[in-house]
Amino acid sequence: MSFIQSIIYGFVSGLTEFLPVSSGGHQTLLRELFGISQGAPVLDVLIHIAIILAIIYNCRAYLRRLLLVSRSTAKTRALRNDRSNIYDYRLIVSSALSMLFVMLILLFVGHFGDELVYVALFALINGVILYVSAHMPQGNKESRHMSMFDSAFIGLFGAFSVLPGISRVGASLSGAVWRGADKQKAINWVLVLSIPAMLMLLLFDFIAIITGGIGALSFLILFGYLFAFAFAFAGASLGIYILRYFVMHATLSSFAYYSWGVALLSFILYLSA
Repeated sequence: MSFIQSIIYGFVSGLTEFLPVSSGGHQTLLRELFGISQGAPVLDVLIHIAIILAIIYNCRAYLRRLLLVSRSTAKTRALRNDRSNIYDYRLIVSSALSMLFVMLILLFVGHFGDELVYVALFALINGVILYVSAHMPQGNKESRHMSMFDSAFIGLFGAFSVLPGISRVGASLSGAVWRGADKQKAINWVLVLSIPAMLMLLLFDFIAIITGGIGALSFLILFGYLFAFAFAFAGASLGIYILRYFVMHATLSSFAYYSWGVALLSFILYLSA
């Protein structure tokens, strides 16, 4: 990738990681538009690290409370004002376990990232998921009312983001809404769930580097990657802000229409290839 292409790739990757429109699908589209057959492993590592840092920075107060819960004593856990954080912590851990298990299976089963026809298909499905969840009645279940099945359901939906065109945040949030969760509370759960998902993808990034090498890497290319890292962080932070705004003040139905537009564009590019 050129210097400008790396920056665009990083920013769009970060932004669409938290807008419910699929980062993987947009990365495939950008590679097609840039005329690049596959991504750069080192760039992927930097983008995934930037996304993790953006979550930590933008959710730092919530993460701090969860960290205190994980380290607290039995006496502290009994305090009334800690109970909601305790239930959140348990739900996130349960969801993460099911999500990582299914992600691991899907990552080993097959790779869909370079096929525009898969992006078209899964972006279409993503739009349906978002549209249905946007028109469901508002739930009011907090984490203490969510069962183990509910946690696994949320994690399962998040795991399908391995498929290009499916948004992790959009699918996880939709899964929570379908199980009756309060979407304004669920937004924190699904944002934190992105951390273990990114760590899983980082592991596969390093495996790709070990097995396939880092590719051509000059000083200019690395310089562009570092800028892409910064823009990925900025894009992810902006994506988190926009997502919170839409969850609090609007619906995700507009992103459903956008996903269908991505599906149509991907299918047209596939037919013209």
